[in-house]
Amino acid sequence: MKSSKKVLAFALAAAMVVTAVPATNAQAASTAKLSATKATVYAGSTKTLTVKAPKSWKSVKVTKVSTSKKSVATVKKTATKKVKVTAVKAGTAKVTVKVTYKTSTKKNAKTYTKNLTSKITVKNPTIKVTSDSEIAIGTTTQVKATVKPSTAKVTYTTSDEKIATVDATSGVVTGVATGDVTITATAKNGKKTVKADQKISVKKAILKSAAQTEYNKVDVVILGDTKGMKASDFKITNNATHATVVVKAVKAKKNVTDTFTLETYSGMTDAKEYTLEFAGASTTFSVTDGTVAEVGISTQEIAAGTATEVKMTTVDKNNVVLSYEKLDNSDSSKGKTTAEVKLTKGYQDGTKLYLPAVGDTAEVKVTYHTGTFGTDGKEAGNLEHTFTVKAIDPSLIDLTYAVSIGSAAPAWTAESFKANTNVKLSYTSEGARNAYFYIKNTDTNVEIDPSNYSDYSVESADKSKLLVTETNLTNHSTAVAVKGVAEGSTYIIIKKADKVVASLPVSVVAKSVATSLDLDKTSVTIAQGANVAEAVKLTLKDQYSDKMDIDSIDVTLLGKPSKSTAFGTTKPGESVKTYFTRTSNTASISGLAFGVAETDPSLTTDAAKQANIDKRGTYTFKVSAKNNLSNKTLDRTFVINVVKNTNSVKAYSLKFDQTDVDTTVGTSTLTTADLADKEVTINVAKMENGGAIDLYTPGVRDSNVEYTVKNAKGDVLVKVGKDVATGDVKTNGAVQANIVNNQLVIRPITTTTGAISGKDYYDKNLEAGTYTVTAKFTLNKNTAKEEAVTCVGSFTIADTQKKSLSYEIPNYDFSIGGVAQTVKAAFKNTDLVKVYYDGELQNIQDVSDIKGTALANGGAYVKTVKVYVNVSGSNNMVPVTITVDHVINNCLPTDISE
Repeated sequence: MKSSKKVLAFALAAAMVVTAVPATNAQAASTAKLSATKATVYAGSTKTLTVKAPKSWKSVKVTKVSTSKKSVATVKKTATKKVKVTAVKAGTAKVTVKVTYKTSTKKNAKTYTKNLTSKITVKNPTIKVTSDSEIAIGTTTQVKATVKPSTAKVTYTTSDEKIATVDATSGVVTGVATGDVTITATAKNGKKTVKADQKISVKKAILKSAAQTEYNKVDVVILGDTKGMKASDFKITNNATHATVVVKAVKAKKNVTDTFTLETYSGMTDAKEYTLEFAGASTTFSVTDGTVAEVGISTQEIAAGTATEVKMTTVDKNNVVLSYEKLDNSDSSKGKTTAEVKLTKGYQDGTKLYLPAVGDTAEVKVTYHTGTFGTDGKEAGNLEHTFTVKAIDPSLIDLTYAVSIGSAAPAWTAESFKANTNVKLSYTSEGARNAYFYIKNTDTNVEIDPSNYSDYSVESADKSKLLVTETNLTNHSTAVAVKGVAEGSTYIIIKKADKVVASLPVSVVAKSVATSLDLDKTSVTIAQGANVAEAVKLTLKDQYSDKMDIDSIDVTLLGKPSKSTAFGTTKPGESVKTYFTRTSNTASISGLAFGVAETDPSLTTDAAKQANIDKRGTYTFKVSAKNNLSNKTLDRTFVINVVKNTNSVKAYSLKFDQTDVDTTVGTSTLTTADLADKEVTINVAKMENGGAIDLYTPGVRDSNVEYTVKNAKGDVLVKVGKDVATGDVKTNGAVQANIVNNQLVIRPITTTTGAISGKDYYDKNLEAGTYTVTAKFTLNKNTAKEEAVTCVGSFTIADTQKKSLSYEIPNYDFSIGGVAQTVKAAFKNTDLVKVYYDGELQNIQDVSDIKGTALANGGAYVKTVKVYVNVSGSNNMVPVTITVDHVINNCLPTDISE
């Protein structure tokens, strides 16, 4: 029994041993796997899979690899236990890795096999880019690329380096010039490449924001190229009323990057939202409601020993300045500000304070009067604050100094002002040039008091280059003689109390030399033997594009028909100026210099006729103009085509002495000769073969010429002459024109008289544009051969006169002390109407052509008003028409015409 139990136990134990060996191998195999049974790989990338085997595996080896889709992923054995999967394109593939292994290190140990798998998902690489859609010239933006896989290398390129550059590695884009550009980000992942584009518009400048700082000032942030930026580049519009607020000036804000201050002609205190437009961009800002919350003063530091203007201010709750008031204002009525000044040293002179030494102070108590009174009759509720004004070292006051070279004091504050810092070397017969100086406070942009100019003197920094009359200044109109000695850059030094406070750069440049000669025409056609002059007008300029005097004109024959005997024995290369008539800057010649008409009785022989024929054809001349100062002569070629003249009228045509006139009034006074040079003279010419054979003169059966002038719209501006139908003489229209010997003379610009003594007034009789002239007359009146003739031609008026005009009518109320004023009186009173031209407040003295309607219930609707404004930097006055289009309260309409 016992032996049977032992046998059974042994048999069971043996059976367990036999079954345990396969079980162990199976368990070990089931735990083997690849390092990733599933993986995502981006096309172009590779992934290494490693066989992970249990410790019971004594040897492991990859023997075979395969993929279910080679088009998606390929696989390659790289080591005993490793394979490399290469992603090809998007999709999924099953990678199979066959491995062999042993569980024993014995020589005859059995070898086992196992297939391991991994699911590979292949995705294509991706790239996305973001950046600002627009940048300004000189500014940068970062193009950010988001790539998958994140290890992919990204590079950046630009479509046009002339517009924007890009750092190939970082993606930082820099604006170079205006235009559109495409920045391409390229991501390379192995052999797979993907790209993404970002379009960027490069602007000259970009408007970022705007905020009101004073009732008539707005601070704006502008990025980019702001050189040459001017007030007219900005437009401010009230979003509620759609009214435009005209910008008077723009200047850079001190010590604040990319920030500029806009000053407007009128205030903005209605608590409305406004839109500011600049360079194609816009932004909005809200303005003050005009409620005073605090008082202040314009400055608490003044230069010791210098009388300085100090103003009282009011501000709202957001510190927007609402008003400036003179320090000596004594009006204590509601809404006004007054001051009490206490001094221990120095004095108050009206609006100015004078503190003699550094450290001296003055107490200024500012009171804003609310107009509220208590039961005791005393004013209550006022806003009061006391400020201390301190004298500091004058050298610490930040001033801006400017110089300009010219023949007259410039209009320093005009929008059109541009300083000239070039001193031309002078010829012996020329006088010295003048330098003019301007000093202003940098912070306030306000000129120093004229009385303080005497504290400053000027002198040359290098007398070997520039001579400067050493003198003290009087004001910004002080003419200081300067004379160039040698070309080059140098400085004019400004001193105060023998201390140099400024060095202003100037350049001594070469003497004026004639460098260009222009002709108003380069060829004419002349009828042989016709006594009709054809003229060519010459314009001579120096290297600085300034006009130069023409002291002499010569005409040299260059070529003529081979058999021609015109001009006698004169040969090509010889002067023929005696045959030309010179008047000022013109040279004219008629057909008489080229023989006689075909019908001339002097042609009695065939030889005479042939000699006359030989004078027809093309003549080439060299027209020369000389300026004596520069001793320089310039030449241009001029061609005359001489045609046959049988005194047989083939056609009629209008003949203009000039077809282009500029009525712009500059800083120089226009002489009588200047005005005459701007006249347009028109004749009717009898034509044959393209040349004028005579000017029309009516015979006993012919009518005089009736001329009609129309503008581009077709409006008849003037009709002068004898009416074809009735025979009556007509002269109508506002244009100054009259007929002299059947020729029409039009005066686009004329002198007039004005109210300001010493000023030169001009009227612009024609606006800029093209004008059509029609001439009508009748030949052989009242006969069977009666013929009506019409000729049409045109001329052009140019006018580049500064157009920067604005006006301010604070309350649209033309009354003083309750007494209604006329429109003329109101425009002459800057308390009622302020007119700005070229950025400067005008002293209006001449008002005319007031159009509008008197209203039955009082006041008037004023449509337009004509006034004369001053051309900056001169004594010249020019007319402008102001469009008011507004109802004026308390207006005396006696001077208004419908």
